[in-house]
Amino acid sequence: MDWREIEYKECSEDWRHRDRLIWATLPIEATAGGVIVGIAYGQIPDDKLWIRLCLLLIGVVLTLVMLISLIRHRMFQEGSQEQIRSLQVQLNIRGWYRSPRIHPPRRFKLWDITGSKKIDAALTDWASQEKRSGFKWMVRGTLLIMAIQLALVILTAVQWILN
Repeated sequence: MDWREIEYKECSEDWRHRDRLIWATLPIEATAGGVIVGIAYGQIPDDKLWIRLCLLLIGVVLTLVMLISLIRHRMFQEGSQEQIRSLQVQLNIRGWYRSPRIHPPRRFKLWDITGSKKIDAALTDWASQEKRSGFKWMVRGTLLIMAIQLALVILTAVQWILN
């Protein structure tokens, strides 16, 4: 086996691995953020606002770390994709017209998900457009979680100062 074929397979696997990590980031962050907020407001009494503030700050830092991780995974995934495209030329692999590791079906339809064929068709069309990037939604969701946590940090800090 040629080293280029081995590299092509390794880059393909790296791309898939990072894709799974990108899609897992937001659910993990939403869960961790929810648990932190739940503990901060459900378990920490109002007379211990400094503990609540510290816990919420830990949540903000965790969200920031997850956001950085998300961006880095995408950056390295793009590097793998560039290497894959380069190796496709060297290995004379043809038939790729889009992202080298994304294979949408020729025909895909939601069947009775919403109860309306027009809505199902609109959702399918919306999701299948190339400009719809899961990565962008993951970043937006992570930023939303961070914004909520920052708002709670500010609220708690103000409450602590006023008490």
